[in-house]
Amino acid sequence: MSDTQVAALDHTIQQTNLWLKKLVEEHHFADRHHAYNALRAVLQALCDQLTNEQAAHLSAQLPILIRGIYFEGWHLGNAKSD
Repeated sequence: MSDTQVAALDHTIQQTNLWLKKLVEEHHFADRHHAYNALRAVLQALCDQLTNEQAAHLSAQLPILIRGIYFEGWHLGNAKSD
């Protein structure tokens, strides 16, 4: 577990590691790096298919660190129109 001495950061790092561990176990990825790449690809593809409102709603339900992955490289004009 990470110890940033910032509770919100420690919590999101822990949650992200749990997500990656679960992906490795359930989808038989070689390691967490492969799980991260798959998670990133799926989240960004999903974000591209959602309207701005849907993308924002989904992101609000994600852990902070995963939300950052979800929106990485995203531009408001990239989303489908509402």
